[in-house]
Amino acid sequence: MIRLLNSRVNQKLDFGTTRLILQAQRVSQKHRQFKKNLLFLIRILILLGLAVAFSKPSWTQRPIASNFSSYRNVIVLVDCSYSMGIKVDKEKDLFAILKSSVGSALQELTTSDRSALVSFSNYAKQEKRLDENHQLTQATLDSLQISSRGTNLLRALQLAEDLLQKTISGTREIWIASDQQKVGWEQFLAAKNKIKEGMTKQLTVKFIPNGTVEKPANLAITDLNIEQQNHRTVIQAQIRNFGSVQQESIVRLFLNETLIDSLVANVAPQQIVNSQFSIRVKTKKNQHTGYVEIVDQSVQADNRRYFCVRPNSPIIIHLLDQTNSEMFYVQSALNSMSSILSVFYTTDRQLPSHLSSRYSVVMMHEAQMTELEQSTLHRFVTQGGQLLIAAGISPLPKPTNFLSELYPCEFSPDLVKLPKMLTQIDFSHPIFRSQQQYQGDFAQIHFEALRSCFPKPSARVIASFEDGTPLLVEHTVGLGRVVFFNSRIDRQTTDFPVRSIYLPFLHSLISYLGSSKAKDTTIPSQIVSDSIDLKSILKNVKNVNQEVLICDPSGQEQRLVTRKNQYAYFQTIELAGIYKISTHGFNDEKWTNFAVNIDTVESDLTAYTKEDVLDLIKKRYKTEILIKPNDNTQATLGQSLELEKNKEIWWFVLVGVLLLALIDTWLSNYQ
Repeated sequence: MIRLLNSRVNQKLDFGTTRLILQAQRVSQKHRQFKKNLLFLIRILILLGLAVAFSKPSWTQRPIASNFSSYRNVIVLVDCSYSMGIKVDKEKDLFAILKSSVGSALQELTTSDRSALVSFSNYAKQEKRLDENHQLTQATLDSLQISSRGTNLLRALQLAEDLLQKTISGTREIWIASDQQKVGWEQFLAAKNKIKEGMTKQLTVKFIPNGTVEKPANLAITDLNIEQQNHRTVIQAQIRNFGSVQQESIVRLFLNETLIDSLVANVAPQQIVNSQFSIRVKTKKNQHTGYVEIVDQSVQADNRRYFCVRPNSPIIIHLLDQTNSEMFYVQSALNSMSSILSVFYTTDRQLPSHLSSRYSVVMMHEAQMTELEQSTLHRFVTQGGQLLIAAGISPLPKPTNFLSELYPCEFSPDLVKLPKMLTQIDFSHPIFRSQQQYQGDFAQIHFEALRSCFPKPSARVIASFEDGTPLLVEHTVGLGRVVFFNSRIDRQTTDFPVRSIYLPFLHSLISYLGSSKAKDTTIPSQIVSDSIDLKSILKNVKNVNQEVLICDPSGQEQRLVTRKNQYAYFQTIELAGIYKISTHGFNDEKWTNFAVNIDTVESDLTAYTKEDVLDLIKKRYKTEILIKPNDNTQATLGQSLELEKNKEIWWFVLVGVLLLALIDTWLSNYQ
């Protein structure tokens, strides 16, 4: 009993003064625990928010389909410029790879979708209209060939926009299959016009993946320089390395389809070298055709440069000598040139009546001439003759329209009689190209009398004195050329003829003038896509009802008929190579040849990066456009632009994090 009484739990009774304190303490502990848990949760949310914000989340804004049908209007743009011929591997070029990628993308289209095909180089052409026949789109794609032209992406986009502008319903898509070459975007960058308002509504741009090499290597022959020197034809090929590594190539010269010579060229990155051939043309053919070729495994189209030349012809000169003595030193120089060049000359006080039909060059001091003689001289130059005029000490001839047009300078009546030093010489000019070692000797020549003259805007100053007074100036008149020497070429007013450099200078001058005669030089080559004035090639083309036959390198014939008051232009030049032209029918044995080459601007294969392309597209279409990636690409163009477009999403996350931080601060300080 005692044990049971002792084990009874005594009831605890709090006094009234302490009960209220203990109850308040329990409530306060619950509040502190709740505040602590809430602060912990807020800080966890802040950390999660920062992690999400730094990951830049986004979602793709899909077009609202309420106003559009479910089918797609697809315009496929295929780049057919010659840079697409770059070899990606031993079996395929970039053009073949892109065509295969476009074919795979076309298989995604349904029977309700519509597709059209546009090929582009430096111009755009609609190859197939917009309809549901995707098999025809594929067949047209398979038939496309690489052209010999450059790239202009702007024209392709403009044509695609025009086609899509005509669509009433359905989504709008532009697929671009190109190497994204920088030169192809130049017109795009220069264009100030914007697309029509509303054009970007429901518009998607899709880039077809390609196998473009990151750092493409390419050699190209960018130019040919052909001169007649010492009974020989000198052909200088300019070879440029557009790549980033040094390259070596065999350079071969073909003349009349026969291999003549070969060299080896080593070209540093982004540099130019000149490979020079010197040949003697012995045949009696009226014209010779040929090309210079390099061996390069990259782009094939720019490996050849075509040319047409005529065999060396003798230089026939007429010396206009009104005193029977002023051409003495010139005659001595011409006599010494017979072993170097085929030069013949005549001397007289008057111009011969058959000047234009026989002579190549006329050399004269300023002289008094009748108006008929001035007209004869003007006609001689405009038809391709070469004229050297040396300044005289007598008053200038009475000016006429004919004479004033021939001179490359405007004159004041005064003679400048102060001694001058010849210091400014253009040694890149053919006259001085081989005489750079004589630069000090030219500065020592003494001139007593010079004409005060001012070159015309069209003239080229070849040599001038220290005060800027020109000594040697040239310009073209019609098909010919006039060179003005601002002093005499005898012993009056100068000691030049008794200097050791007089003969080399005069030889170079006469060789330059003689080889510049139209019938003696290289026939100018044309560029693919140019319009050619047939009169510049055939002198017997008439303005009225004359049939002209043109045969391109593939053997295809075209016939043109000249009309009254119309120019005889040939405009459909698509192939590089040798063209034949005749006014006497296909059986004419006397064909006239001319060469057509590609524009090597396209040979620079440098392409824009994906980021650069996105920026260019955004500048045209602003932010309303969606760039879609292709499923085959890993680093897609589309995702980059979508992230850029929807980047404001993570700004909202950052704002939420900031608000949570403010709440955390307030709760921490709240009692």
